[in-house]
Amino acid sequence: KRVAGYACALAKELHYTEEQIRNVECIGLLHDIGKIGMPDDILNKIGKLSEDEYKKMKDHVVIGGEILNGNGMLDGLTQGVTYHHERYDGTGYPQGLKGEEIPIEARIIGIADSIDAMNSDRVYRGKKDISYVLEQLEAGKGTQFDPNIDEIVIALIKNGKMKL
Repeated sequence: KRVAGYACALAKELHYTEEQIRNVECIGLLHDIGKIGMPDDILNKIGKLSEDEYKKMKDHVVIGGEILNGNGMLDGLTQGVTYHHERYDGTGYPQGLKGEEIPIEARIIGIADSIDAMNSDRVYRGKKDISYVLEQLEAGKGTQFDPNIDEIVIALIKNGKMKL
């Protein structure tokens, strides 16, 4: 729900239509559906994943895309789920897409998911504060995140339109 909320705040700022905002919200809610195919010992591991565990965890985006592929329910659903771990500089997964090759829905969900990861408690570490989140967003501009979307998100957080 948090990822969907962050994504919706961004979609509103991008002047999306109500239908597009609802689509982004649904993509945010379903972005990690592929984790249903991940073993519990990996999902609940305290501490860093091994190289093999991390490789397996990266499969969740492909599994999610396969689950949702061809459903015809929402524009951008499969792309948002499959590519939300791509990085703007091309070093992400599953395909190493770069820049504008990454579907806009995936760029939106990717930054929303990153904010949620930093701003919530995880089994392997505690929640980070807003200053840390803002520092990481600045550091990821143009590498992890679309620089234009990143700027908008930073402004939304700073002006209180995106509550963390």
